[in-house]
Amino acid sequence: MKPYRSRTDALQYLPCRRIASYSQGQVIYSGTCDCLYLVVGGRVKLLFGTAEHQSMIRIVPPERFFGESSFIPATIHHDAVALTNNQLMSWTRQEIQDLIAQKPPLGLALTEEFALIYQEMNDRLELILGHKATQRVLPALLQLGATLGTEQKDGLLRIEALPHHVLAEYAGTSREIVSTEMARLRRLGLIQYTRNYIIFDFDKISQEVKGSGTRQATPETPSDESRKIVEVRPPVAYEGFTLKVPGDSDALTVQPRIEASVVRQAD
Repeated sequence: MKPYRSRTDALQYLPCRRIASYSQGQVIYSGTCDCLYLVVGGRVKLLFGTAEHQSMIRIVPPERFFGESSFIPATIHHDAVALTNNQLMSWTRQEIQDLIAQKPPLGLALTEEFALIYQEMNDRLELILGHKATQRVLPALLQLGATLGTEQKDGLLRIEALPHHVLAEYAGTSREIVSTEMARLRRLGLIQYTRNYIIFDFDKISQEVKGSGTRQATPETPSDESRKIVEVRPPVAYEGFTLKVPGDSDALTVQPRIEASVVRQAD
């Protein structure tokens, strides 16, 4: 069963805007963002880093927002690219502030939406830091099933058009590892997949993830050459953003629980 997360629907407070269409692979913005976007149809991927070393932040499905960095005073550089052909609505930062002044519940709804976004980013960070590259495919499927999946009548989750290279990019592993693991899962009867879809039982995959966690081997002792300081940074580090709601003495602030850590191996 898909773990649905209830939240206040911010769309009921936002006016309709002209729909802009983007083709697959088209850049929606690069560098900084000055609008809040809603995915009406299709999917968008957010990337962080230089052109040579970009990492995926998240995949945005229909009826979800991105561009929350427009509310952050500090400059955050990242890219938004159309993962499929899609349609978007957008509102400028000033428009959102004016709408919140007119409809204060919009501020609360967006705060809840952004907190959910940061929780999903935190879950993905834990996925990458907590698993070896060969062990990330299963938990990545669970996370993508929760955000991109559609529950069928038989209770199974269906994810439309998720190529192996996109799954690999999301999981922080290689396409070869994804293909090998997907073939293994299909042999075990845990998933069905074609080029057009992936179908699986959320509960069974969850049990498999727990089982694989108990079977993980103890890490080998590093050699002298491999003993070094390793600095781990999240895909993107937001310092938080503020939404002002009329009538409140303090602004509403969301502080994401995404922390960089430094791991020092013994000398």
